[in-house]
Amino acid sequence: MIAPGTILCFKTTGELAIVIKEKEEDMVAVRRPVMSPEDGIHHAIDVVFSFELETEEEHLRRDARSMLLKIRIQDEMAEEMEGMKKDKTGKMSVN
Repeated sequence: MIAPGTILCFKTTGELAIVIKEKEEDMVAVRRPVMSPEDGIHHAIDVVFSFELETEEEHLRRDARSMLLKIRIQDEMAEEMEGMKKDKTGKMSVN
């Protein structure tokens, strides 16, 4: 059960929303800020599945894991590129 007044993040965007009430077993009503050039900031009420929401800490940890994964993949790609350069020239090239 998610208590009314709990502030959570949407998993997909990290956007903050406040829980208004539980609707059905797996759904909650949330109020979230929406910004548009015409209207500025106003609030929308949406009904979402509870699995679409996470705490801010969960969101930040997932974001950090994603950043670390990107760094690891970039390092692997750089090593692959360096290996390809070395294979083509027969020696290590210096940039």
